[in-house]
Amino acid sequence: DGTFGKFAEDNNVSYSSYKDALKHFVKTMDKEYIQKSSDEKQIYAEYRQFLMKTANEDFLNSLPKEEVLSALQEVHTMGIQALSQAAMTNAQELDFLSEKLEGRVSAMRALKLPKNSEKEQVRAEFLATASVAQDALNEAIEKINASMV
Repeated sequence: DGTFGKFAEDNNVSYSSYKDALKHFVKTMDKEYIQKSSDEKQIYAEYRQFLMKTANEDFLNSLPKEEVLSALQEVHTMGIQALSQAAMTNAQELDFLSEKLEGRVSAMRALKLPKNSEKEQVRAEFLATASVAQDALNEAIEKINASMV
């Protein structure tokens, strides 16, 4: 969302190590995301977790001062890409489940059962439950798609 660019442009601050830069960046992001929606906070929490896994990497912490921000930029980019890929995979899985459910719903709708029979009641219950599940799947897919914009 442009926060890293603003962070990197702050010429008043220099970092002695990657870990220092990371801690300051995460602190900046924490302040930024405190006002966001719960969905945005959840995405940020996953991104933050990805970043924090790099905090103790020896090769990152042994970089010269002038390479610290570019290394953090690379890690930031990898984190965004990893989240985007995970979101894409999740969306594909949900699309698959949605198609599978729709096929089963279509088959149930096509059944011709005697009215007021026990099997008709089971079919009606299935269709009602499937409708709720389909709505939940569609909502989840919409949230994932919105997060990828």
